[in-house]
Formats: sequence, structure tokens, C-alpha cells
Amino acid sequence: MIYAVFWISLLILYFLFFFYWVFTLTRAAPYYPSNSEIVGEIVKYVKKHPQAHVAELGAGDGRIVFALAKAGIKVTGIEVNPFFSLFMRARFAISRFKNVEILNRDFFKINLKKYNIVVAYLLPDVMGKLEVKIYQEMRKGSILLTNTFTLKKHKPSQVIKKKLYVYKIF
Repeated sequence: MIYAVFWISLLILYFLFFFYWVFTLTRAAPYYPSNSEIVGEIVKYVKKHPQAHVAELGAGDGRIVFALAKAGIKVTGIEVNPFFSLFMRARFAISRFKNVEILNRDFFKINLKKYNIVVAYLLPDVMGKLEVKIYQEMRKGSILLTNTFTLKKHKPSQVIKKKLYVYKIF
């Protein structure tokens, strides 16, 4: 009986792992979280904008979302991967922050007009597609913060710690 439970449990874990990677490789990016230094720099930068309404695109495990929320900033984490969205929702339930919204959706299907700061740590191919969306939808004076990867057609107005790029939308 114990062997049957073990093998069934192992099979379920394998199925979940397999589903996660198929989903990740076909609809999302692999999980690669921002390091704590970059998270701190993002929080420090955004705190200079007291009326900020931030969207993190591809929020992953929510480390930036919850760091910003802890600093009192209104933030929306947008994540297409249901596993990470579920993880963030569980973290949200425990933390009980009132300034956090979590959306399990494709950020390309969400209008970014209501956000005045967008944070993204996305692969270069996705950044190319995002660049068009950002400059079409975000209001003038809004800010895009990108970790590691830059936009192709626009130059950053500021670079923080050689890895965090600041784009002012004009």
C-alpha cells in the first residue's frame, strides 16, 4: 500500500512538473528571479514617485510586487503562469496587503494606460514586442523599468547599477 501511494504521488509530481515546463516553454518565460540588489533598487526608485501605480509584467513569484507593497506602493502583479499566480495569491492571503492586485493573465491583453510605472524582466524577444505596446498605451510621463534587457528602438534615460534601465515615456 505504501508503495502504491509513493508511486501515485511521484506520478502526480511528475505530471505537474511536466505540465509546468510545457506551459513555461510554450506560453511564458523560464523562471529567473530578480536578485535582491535589483529589487532594492527598484523599490528605492519607485519610492521617489509617491503617486505611483506600478504594474510588474511577468511577476513570477512576486518578490518585486511584495517588496513594493511593503514600501506602501500600489502595485499589480501580472503573471500568465497559473502556478506562480497561485503562489502569489497564497502569499497575498498571508500578507494581507491592501495595495496589491494579482492578475493571472497575459499582459499583452491588458491595457497598460492606468499604470504610471511598469517593471519588466523579460527575454529580449518579448521586450521587442513589449516596446511597441509600451509606447502605444502608456501615458506621457510614465516610466518603464527593465532589468538586464534593453529596448531596441529607444535609449534609456538612466541606468542604475549597470542592470536596471529607466525609460521615460514621452
